[in-house]
Amino acid sequence: MDGKVYMNWTTPKSSKEVLLDGVNIEIDRNDSSFVSATFTDPSGHKVRVRKNDYSWILEVPKQPETKEKFAVVGTLRGVPVSETFEQEYDATRRKNKLSEDLSETEADLKVETTQVVEDIPW
Repeated sequence: MDGKVYMNWTTPKSSKEVLLDGVNIEIDRNDSSFVSATFTDPSGHKVRVRKNDYSWILEVPKQPETKEKFAVVGTLRGVPVSETFEQEYDATRRKNKLSEDLSETEADLKVETTQVVEDIPW
């Protein structure tokens, strides 16, 4: 990758979603044609104006999509444990395997649900 952070965008539903205090502008071009302008305030809030085939579109960053997963968290003989699994069954099996043959003071583990950001598919 080129070190840039890529972001998904969405169209705001109201002006409350467009947050800018001071403005830094980034302009995207395709050859000599203007494609979009991204405006960023000192707090990091962004809006983008993008040229579509027949109109202009105002966009704001889309919140990343998350997926529910299951995590084994706690401590094992004083060492922090945090492992994530797709299925609750797998997390429970791992918790039981880690705490097998240990007392409650040596293994303080539990299974909890967590939200994990989906990976970008490219």
